[in-house]
Amino acid sequence: GSPLKQRRHPRAHRAKRPRRGGQRLELRGRRAAIDLATERLRVDPSLIAIWIQRARWIAQEGEPDEAIDGLRWIHHYVPTHPSILDCVELSAREGVVHEDDLRVVEDQILDPAQLETPDALLTRGLIALRRAAYEKAVELLEQAATRPDGAHLYYRGLALMPLGRHEEARALMEACASQYPESPLTVSAEHFARQLSR
Repeated sequence: GSPLKQRRHPRAHRAKRPRRGGQRLELRGRRAAIDLATERLRVDPSLIAIWIQRARWIAQEGEPDEAIDGLRWIHHYVPTHPSILDCVELSAREGVVHEDDLRVVEDQILDPAQLETPDALLTRGLIALRRAAYEKAVELLEQAATRPDGAHLYYRGLALMPLGRHEEARALMEACASQYPESPLTVSAEHFARQLSR
């Protein structure tokens, strides 16, 4: 069945950094938008664009599991829809990717052209990283789309570390922390940069 359910909004203490007044307003607006999207999808669950936007908002709220469920619902509804790439990206960021989702990407059930877009290259780079194929991950992530939280830098840095390319990894972690100071990845990026500087 549909993954839609009544949502309880995450508590403020989930945030890693203090939020400014404008950010609090943005959060309240995003939560209201999620509620409106949820109600709209209860009426018509075929509205794929709303499913995708709702999942992005929910992921920004710090609820990746619920966002992944919503994106997976799209895939069941339209098996060749590229939203499965968003689903796999979120899953890979969390460290666990569902094998059925991977097969959609790796068996090229999608149009092959969809697998060569910058967004798809990021997803494929994350898959390679999670499978310890570090050289392949670096190659893919070098061509990947930028992300507003610096993930394109952070995960490339992670892939470089097991290869012994510590200076390159440190530079990427420092870039992630300095260019994306509000990112939830920043604390971890700063930690790795310090460790790699020793």
